[in-house]
Amino acid sequence: MMSGYVSPEAACGGLLALVKNGDRIRIDASSASLTLMVAKAELAKENQSLPKQSLSGVLEKYAALVGPPTSAR
Repeated sequence: MMSGYVSPEAACGGLLALVKNGDRIRIDASSASLTLMVAKAELAKENQSLPKQSLSGVLEKYAALVGPPTSAR
């Protein structure tokens, strides 16, 4: 099995930005889902250390069209 996921989510500090080499990920092909197997406390700590960036221009338009749903939509 091979899987891949690309999203502007990582560029603006979403969950994908927190994934590091060696992190465990559960892939469930029948439900088409990926689950990051990292404790919420560890993710919160990592999220605090990430520099916050905003998207602009073409990347912002791309994110709006194909990125994950957000509460603003």
